[in-house]
Amino acid sequence: MKFSRTAAQPHSHSVWSCGLVSVSDHGYESFVDADLSVIQWLNEQLLQRLHSKEERHIGSECYHLKGCGGINKATQDVKKLLSSSQYPYVIRSDAKGYYAHIRHHKLVALLNDNGFSREVCHVTTQLCQRMTVRGGIYSESKQGIPLGCAASPALAAIYLSPLDNAISKIPGVKYLRYMDDWIILCPSRWKMRLTVKLMHQILDTLGLRVHPDKTFIGRVSRGFDFLGVQFSSDDSSSPLATPTIQPSAVAQSRLHERLDKHLSQAAQLYEQGRLHSLARLELYLTHWLRYQKGIGVASSAALYTLRKTLQSLCSEATDVMIHTFSKMLTKTFLNQQQQIIIYENTHNKESMVSASSKLRSVSNDIPQPSRCNCLL
Repeated sequence: MKFSRTAAQPHSHSVWSCGLVSVSDHGYESFVDADLSVIQWLNEQLLQRLHSKEERHIGSECYHLKGCGGINKATQDVKKLLSSSQYPYVIRSDAKGYYAHIRHHKLVALLNDNGFSREVCHVTTQLCQRMTVRGGIYSESKQGIPLGCAASPALAAIYLSPLDNAISKIPGVKYLRYMDDWIILCPSRWKMRLTVKLMHQILDTLGLRVHPDKTFIGRVSRGFDFLGVQFSSDDSSSPLATPTIQPSAVAQSRLHERLDKHLSQAAQLYEQGRLHSLARLELYLTHWLRYQKGIGVASSAALYTLRKTLQSLCSEATDVMIHTFSKMLTKTFLNQQQQIIIYENTHNKESMVSASSKLRSVSNDIPQPSRCNCLL
């Protein structure tokens, strides 16, 4: 079916039906061009209403939507809230198999209740009830929204809007969400218990469950993971301790696994005489450091994680070349990055000292006010 969006065809989507969708081995769904045009229109309609000032109650706590700050703003806002020391308790969780467990009729009902047009509801229904083919097997989707679809992030934001609205109305509680990962900061233990009960009730009505392995409920001082970073305190015994951010245990484990794979490949290439430098490994590490900086992890914390991972791989290596490459990367690349951090910090301090020195010299040139004898 050919699709064109024109003013003369305001209801052209009312007869649209999603075509056959192919699914990759990783679960991502691929649409034909005609369907992509309609999906793009749907995404624009959803975002237009989500970003509307009149409709800010829909997905207003979702950092994953375009223009809402992303992961970096989410982690920095959490750190800022923790620095206030007003929230000693935290609920960190997400929905297990979120995309796959979204109920179609509940999603369309939410769209209808929030004032979306009949055309938007119809297109969403057709998109959800798509026919997929994977490995030669055809199946009709009974629940869930497509992975890799342009409109899915907006639909995912809307589906959990009942949770957003309910938790945000609890006095004294702070709530943030990125896709299906959310964090709730509570000022007291009883507020935390009240929030947990309400959270489970709402998720149950949506046909969702919290992920048991990704849920943490307790004191902030114990540390918790959120969006790939670990939030902890410099001194867990002090309620006024400054929160710190570092790569989470899951992120460190993934780094260890991927770096081990890269080092093994480099060792094989070297034995074949096809590797003359560590440029490819250094590029991977550079991208990893850049990503950590993008999600709010300090350069020193990310570099410490890299150094610790390489030292671990060096001690575990049975291949002499993996051992050698790990030591070389530690001595060359990591030391170079360390010098860059030291230089940047020193440069900033020198600039501050220089500015303060100029301020002092200017203040010295200002004549001191004469003393009034009547006040003596």
